[in-house]
Amino acid sequence: RTGATLGDVLQITVVIQSGLTEANTRASRYRHTVPPIQFPSVQHGEKHRNFLRKSPASFSWDWGPAFIPSGIPGHVTVVRAQDIWAESMTVRTRVEEGGEEVWEMIVTL
Repeated sequence: RTGATLGDVLQITVVIQSGLTEANTRASRYRHTVPPIQFPSVQHGEKHRNFLRKSPASFSWDWGPAFIPSGIPGHVTVVRAQDIWAESMTVRTRVEEGGEEVWEMIVTL
């Protein structure tokens, strides 16, 4: 946000969703059928891997379980603007009712 003063509270929100839930949501909204529809039962895999940019093996393979990663790929960087300095930074995590994980970062400038 531009024009912020020292008394303003700035907030950045990052929402990380389940890869499986997102793949299923995208597939349900897509009007065409995208193969593969179902994996062989021996794989115990998950459907709709083509809707996310993840390794196909994340949705299972013939040798292992399905571990579909979620998160921020790469590094996260906070860059200062003009002459503003961060004096302190605190990160808090909590689990809300219903299982939603919340991460809160408090930065004092």
